[in-house]
Amino acid sequence: MQKKTLYTSTKTFLKHQFWCVYTFLLIGLLLFPTACTSSKLVNNDGNKPTILSYNPSSNQQFAARIVGGKDVEKLKAENRRLRRDSLDFQARLQSCRNFNMELINNSNTASSLVNLNKRLEDMQVTKNNLLYENNYLKKELNAFKSNTSKPSISTTTPNIPTPTNNALAETAYLSVIKSMFASHTGSGAMRIHIPYWENNIFDIYIVDLKQDKVNLYWKDRKGQRYANFNNLKTGLQFERKELKFATNGGMFSPEMKPVGLYIENGLTIHPIDLSDKPSGNFYMKPNGVFMLEKNGNAKVVSSEDFVARNYTPNTMFATQSGPMLVTNGNIHPKFNLASTSKRIRSGVGIINSQKVAFVISHKPVNFYHFAKLFRDYLGCNNALYLDGAISQMHIPELKRFDAGLDYGVMIGVVK
Repeated sequence: MQKKTLYTSTKTFLKHQFWCVYTFLLIGLLLFPTACTSSKLVNNDGNKPTILSYNPSSNQQFAARIVGGKDVEKLKAENRRLRRDSLDFQARLQSCRNFNMELINNSNTASSLVNLNKRLEDMQVTKNNLLYENNYLKKELNAFKSNTSKPSISTTTPNIPTPTNNALAETAYLSVIKSMFASHTGSGAMRIHIPYWENNIFDIYIVDLKQDKVNLYWKDRKGQRYANFNNLKTGLQFERKELKFATNGGMFSPEMKPVGLYIENGLTIHPIDLSDKPSGNFYMKPNGVFMLEKNGNAKVVSSEDFVARNYTPNTMFATQSGPMLVTNGNIHPKFNLASTSKRIRSGVGIINSQKVAFVISHKPVNFYHFAKLFRDYLGCNNALYLDGAISQMHIPELKRFDAGLDYGVMIGVVK
């Protein structure tokens, strides 16, 4: 009886449980569409959630997408702002481009002004030189007319009366000038007029090696050529040295290298050239070497003599050129008094071991007269031709400020 009662109770309980479960499932099924109708999604960035709403009856979806907390209207406003900023940036960029072009134009204008100023300065120097020449010639003319001025020599221009054009007067004239040079002391510049040689004028710079130092220059410490007097002057200023005189120091190749011997600070940079060639002033034998010895003496010797006497070990500076103008008191045998081959010429002569003379002509002159100037007027027993038409000199004492062309080796007197 008890077992039957227990069975009936259990069956009744399970039947109730079944209906309970069934009831819950039915409620769940009835509620499921409502659960699907509303759901919540959260943005990855953790800001305000995106809410999706769905209405099954109308079959329309409305979405309000929010990115970083900004809705569609704000995005549109942001887009409009970015467009305005982009246009503003483009306008600024164009303004910068216009300003850049203006700077470039101004730079070109400044460069043109610099070049113009440089040309004006060169013209002013030329004008000063011409005025100086004119004043000098006027003084000579006045001295000739009055015939009362006594010959004198200074570091600027000698005031010498012009004698009549005859051999006797020229000899007397030569004697006066020669005595002036013989009595001249110290370093200095002078300008002389020789009326018998087509009224030619010669600028002369005499260096007293006891007072000043002569150096040869080709390249600076960086291995770059000085090339002209202005660059040399600037380079020496960095070394706190003053350039008192400069001239081109002999012939050079198209590669701007010395043609013959070149010794700088005791180092042989280019060997001596003893070859024979049919043309060219350099190979008009005998050619020669201008040298400064380690003991402070200066010499001009023939190239063959330089090798025969083995001067190299005792040489501090040397440059080879040609031809020799005067060798041991003798004018070069190939020079002709009546030669019509005339050029602007420059050269160097030795008055004595401690006194050197550099000369350049104002007008074209033939080799014979140029050599005679060194031997008979300056008293040089040995003199060497440096170069021709391209020759220039920097002589501030004579207000001669040649800038120099594109040279190889240069000779400079420094203080």
